[in-house]
Amino acid sequence: FFMRRSFQNDTLYKAVFEEYLGQLFSKGFSVEYFIEGTRSRTGRILKPKTGLLRMTIQNFLQNPTKKIAFVPVYISYERVLEAHTYEAEIGGQAKKPENILDVIKVLRLFRNDFGTVRVNFSSPIELSDCVETGNPRPSLTTYQNSDQISKFLSAELATRLACKINESLVIGPINIFASVCTVSTGKVLDQKTLLERIDLFKLIASKCAPRNSVLVETSNKEILTHASTILGVNLDRENATDGFHKLENQTDLFSYYANNSLPAFILPALAMNFIRNRKSFSKKDFVRFISAIFYITKIEYFLPWNLEDIDEISGAILSVFEGKKLIQIKYSLFQTIDKGSKEERISGELASLGTDFIKCLHVIGVFLQSGKDTSSIQFKKLIKSLRLMQEPSQGLGLSILNESGLKILGLFHKLEQEKLYEEGQEFKPLLNDLLSATKAATDKKFQAIVERKLTEIQMPE
Repeated sequence: FFMRRSFQNDTLYKAVFEEYLGQLFSKGFSVEYFIEGTRSRTGRILKPKTGLLRMTIQNFLQNPTKKIAFVPVYISYERVLEAHTYEAEIGGQAKKPENILDVIKVLRLFRNDFGTVRVNFSSPIELSDCVETGNPRPSLTTYQNSDQISKFLSAELATRLACKINESLVIGPINIFASVCTVSTGKVLDQKTLLERIDLFKLIASKCAPRNSVLVETSNKEILTHASTILGVNLDRENATDGFHKLENQTDLFSYYANNSLPAFILPALAMNFIRNRKSFSKKDFVRFISAIFYITKIEYFLPWNLEDIDEISGAILSVFEGKKLIQIKYSLFQTIDKGSKEERISGELASLGTDFIKCLHVIGVFLQSGKDTSSIQFKKLIKSLRLMQEPSQGLGLSILNESGLKILGLFHKLEQEKLYEEGQEFKPLLNDLLSATKAATDKKFQAIVERKLTEIQMPE
């Protein structure tokens, strides 16, 4: 059904809509929710909107005998029609208004091959299990009325649904190819290099992706051919090398499709940042690192795992790295491979998927650990100071400070909402673990820059 995009201040429309929604539920109709509320411009799942979910919960609280279940659905597109316009919007341009001429343009585009659309379902979530009307949780007793309760529950349910959607991730040939192109540093990639990287990402997807996810079975060479057809990538077939020339204007396009499957690759990428900054480590050290960054990574990327899955995830990641000779075992310890080797270059490329995020966590951790003014205003001063640095030779390397990159302020606000590192009994241990993890996964030069800038903004004017 059609609905207004926003009707927060229209009391009459809101009342009529809520009643209409209640009638649909009472008569047993299925209702489809697009919980992100809009199309993702980056390829990553967006923070869910909670308006419809809140109305659903309020309706349920009035009549808890209704049986309502949410079935999370992952829909995978190999090529998105509007992807080229997303590049401009990410760059800051306003969304172009639609008009009747667009329909004609779209009809022409239908002659192109847009690949396969794949749909994968996750296990249902019973609303009664989330609300628990008969045995309310202690955390709900702080809320005064049903509206406040439904607001809290809808936010909790929205996050759970987003994680469940990612649990049913579909990783297709376009996602694999785009991930390889995103991390590759060279502008020209020969066939051998492409196939080696494709093989690594396929192995990670098969061993480390969520258990209900689907990896589309395709040979490495078929992935190259398919990418050429769907994305219009030109492969240089002279001398049978199938070399690929990566163009500057393709970067955002590859990032978009790579971000679709990022929940499968982000933990291995973060893990590789840890490994590359260590000469050797034990499995216990490795699990401690994953544990320290896990929850904050889960809320940022809507990961479908829980804390009890960390041992299994850690073992799978180490198994892949060992099998691909990205690490080696000596004297019961894991060791990094020699600098300058082919494996070291591959590990660096994989690590780049998570480098910005781990640096982002370090900036936040150092700021919170300072023990002084940790307000949002002060944090913005720190970010501004880092952004205005005129020291490119020191290689701050934080695209998270750019408008098109990962939004570090957005992540900081998320932590404020989650109240993860608020002062309390567990505040210091949690924060100490996070800082230890980020220090182990970032270089000392970067750490020194952040410390210096934080000291500067804390000096009295």
